[in-house]
Amino acid sequence: MDRYIDSFLQHVASSLKNKFGDNLSRVAVVFPNKRANLFLNEYLVTGNEVMWAPTYMTISELFTSLSHLQIADPVDVVCRLYKHYAKATNSNESLDYFYGWGERLLADFDDLDKNLGDADKIFRDLREYQEIGAYDEILDEDQIAQLRKFAGDFSVKDRSKIRERFMQLWEAMLPLYKGLKEDLAKDGMAYEGQLYRDVLERLKRQELVLPAQFDYYAFVGFNVLDSVEKELFKLLQAEGKALFYWDYDVHYVNNSDPLAPTEAGVFLQENLKTFPNELANDTSLYNNLTGRSGTKLGITFVAADTDAIQAQYADQWLSTRCDGRLDSNEARQTAIVLCDEGQLLPVLHALPKSKGYDVNITKGFPLTHTPAYASVIRFMNEMLYDQNVRRCKLPEGTKLMPLQQSEAMDKLLVIQQLVKNDAVDVRKKYKIDDWKNILYTESYFQIYTIISRFVKLIETGTLSTEATNNLYIGLDTLFKLLKQVMRSQTIPFHGEPAVGLQIMGVLETRCLDFKHVLMLSVGEGILPQKATDASFIPFLIRKRYGLTTYVRKTAVYAYYFYRLMQRAQDVTLVYNNSTSGTHRGEMSRFMRGMLYDPQLGESIDRYHLRSVPRPLSLPELKICTNAENMEQPFRNKFSPSALNTYLSCNRKFYYHYIKHLRKPDDTDGIIAPRDLGTVFHRAAQLFYESVGTQRIESKSLRNYLEDRYNVQLQDIVRKAFLNPEKPIERTPLVETIVNKFLHDTII
Repeated sequence: MDRYIDSFLQHVASSLKNKFGDNLSRVAVVFPNKRANLFLNEYLVTGNEVMWAPTYMTISELFTSLSHLQIADPVDVVCRLYKHYAKATNSNESLDYFYGWGERLLADFDDLDKNLGDADKIFRDLREYQEIGAYDEILDEDQIAQLRKFAGDFSVKDRSKIRERFMQLWEAMLPLYKGLKEDLAKDGMAYEGQLYRDVLERLKRQELVLPAQFDYYAFVGFNVLDSVEKELFKLLQAEGKALFYWDYDVHYVNNSDPLAPTEAGVFLQENLKTFPNELANDTSLYNNLTGRSGTKLGITFVAADTDAIQAQYADQWLSTRCDGRLDSNEARQTAIVLCDEGQLLPVLHALPKSKGYDVNITKGFPLTHTPAYASVIRFMNEMLYDQNVRRCKLPEGTKLMPLQQSEAMDKLLVIQQLVKNDAVDVRKKYKIDDWKNILYTESYFQIYTIISRFVKLIETGTLSTEATNNLYIGLDTLFKLLKQVMRSQTIPFHGEPAVGLQIMGVLETRCLDFKHVLMLSVGEGILPQKATDASFIPFLIRKRYGLTTYVRKTAVYAYYFYRLMQRAQDVTLVYNNSTSGTHRGEMSRFMRGMLYDPQLGESIDRYHLRSVPRPLSLPELKICTNAENMEQPFRNKFSPSALNTYLSCNRKFYYHYIKHLRKPDDTDGIIAPRDLGTVFHRAAQLFYESVGTQRIESKSLRNYLEDRYNVQLQDIVRKAFLNPEKPIERTPLVETIVNKFLHDTII
């Protein structure tokens, strides 16, 4: 068997034991993420020896442990930001409309604080940027020209509504930034970047003392550093308390070859100069991509026609590892890395049913892809549109809110109880160790927690259903906020990382090394993601003040890509080469760079997976010919839509128009234009029928606009929604629109 190269964490463990022996109790090991600590623990303890283990923490946990502030709930932060925004701009936009803006603004504030940006300079309004002369010394001519063009696009001349609103927001960003931080600090809270910056500034002013329980902080496996992290490292280094363990390969760090992937090592080159590496003398650790002795790294590129084929290929790929004998020990050294989180379920379904090893999943799964999310959306739509919602008994002792808030609170509590009931049913349906049980139970737990957060926000007055409150939201707005928060959530799978086949995302691979690696969906636009900066701060300004840009994000993922394969025995990279629809069908730029790399390109094998379509044989459609079914299709008019459905698929026609088995409409408070037209025309028809056979004159029709006829017109509009052929959801907004159309028609 080929030699398995010692992992990075094995070298870190050896170094720590050489320095501190069997007592690491006064050492804090800081990782970029939580996953690596279990692996390091295994490497520290060999055989039956006994030792004092170090304390493990992430960089976020380190900053939080040093602060007197608490990380605030993101929903609470956006609500506070909305309050400051409404006050600063006199805007009447609803909270749910602002929420997306608020998240983006908060991300900008967070990035600014983590990179120690000067808020007063960064948040100058656009009119000041038109006077570009002040930047002649710090920007080159091209940058000045682009900045002038950007400012000119948002000049006061010929201002569109969008430009005007952008200018208004830009001018308010500085008071929003300062007001939000003061508001949170007053309550002992902060967003993450604010907390980081506060810790660093207090350390520099010597208002904060490092805890006495640690003599050393070992920072392991970091790459790109925010400015606040860099300054903390320097403070600890100056006190002689910092140890640095960097993970890289000389092929992309300090490589003078113009075709080498130096993008991956751009940050590490700077870090190695500023923070010396504790493993600098271990040369064998850092020359494995192209300089290993013996068998070279085996690289395979696989093009697939569809995403489904990629998932199915995982089973075939596993069967070829170790001559088809992938045992539990070898599985532990094998990883399937998903660049697209949507591939998780297809891959799990594609794995063989009977295998001699466990499967550990460490990958966030979108909450929106779960049955729990679909159920909650259905509950909310049923409540919103007054349909027959499932009833449930609230738990004993449930505290209801005052009358003005009872509707929203009661419905939230009902949904919460329905979620709890469904979660109990799921646990009974699947085995405890079944991944479906883990996925579905965790998804219900996530939703239950999110609803609890909203209940708390209403109880504390942060959100209110009382119309006199400046943060008033109706039931429809409340449900829209719930949907937005749920859409941004992912479900973390919790397993035993040190056991079995590893299925993970790209971020979860940091600090870890595997012998066999399969990466799926390694396509352009996925790895790296499309080059976009979702920010209210222009790219050139972000670049000038050292804030995060898409260039930096691309370099970070280039590092993750090359780092993962630098100690592997074989790596297989699969991408979708289909160009159907909007799909580009290109391999990742990182893969293309490997093809042109003179040292890596020679050893790449390329294959193509093709899908072979198989005709699907459906069972014969048996139509029940009883009297009821025979009469039903002909009781109503035969519409053109029904005829088109019959011609395209008679099976669909039978289920839809005869058996009335129809897919529920995906309503979101918005009516389709054709449905609006249907309701209006039916309302007009009912109105003229109510007029009767009397002669119709404009004067007699105008009489119906008088107050005494309001109730009659409202009844007509509401009846228009009750079309027996296709009932249409009635909402207050749509009802008002149809009423307005009907009034205009009468006039």
